[in-house]
Amino acid sequence: MADGQVYVFNTYNEQLTLSINGFSGGDIPAWSDGTGGTTKYTPSAKAFPIVKHLDDASSASFGYNAANELTIRWEDPGQYNVSVQLPGPGQNVSITNDIIIYIAYNKVILMNTNGFVLSTTTIGTPPK
Repeated sequence: MADGQVYVFNTYNEQLTLSINGFSGGDIPAWSDGTGGTTKYTPSAKAFPIVKHLDDASSASFGYNAANELTIRWEDPGQYNVSVQLPGPGQNVSITNDIIIYIAYNKVILMNTNGFVLSTTTIGTPPK
């Protein structure tokens, strides 16, 4: 069975530029504005692999059962640095499980695919 993926959703109204553990994760568009037949406020997403060991990462990926350092950048309010702990076997999460991360203006919400919130992290004031 293949390793899981982390699906990162941008729930804010501006494009998000993401860095994961020092690697560029690229841009995640702002939520839908409702044009083109899409439902208004639908968040945009991008998928990233889960790796067993962060030392094995050669691109933007999340470490299994590890603290993952995210840099989140919006035009306004700015840049945030936040650490997100991906769960491991002690929390009944396998490396083959997919994980969902919702990035909001003031929180990062980590969930499993059953809709259970695993953790929330408050995003602080962006550095000047």
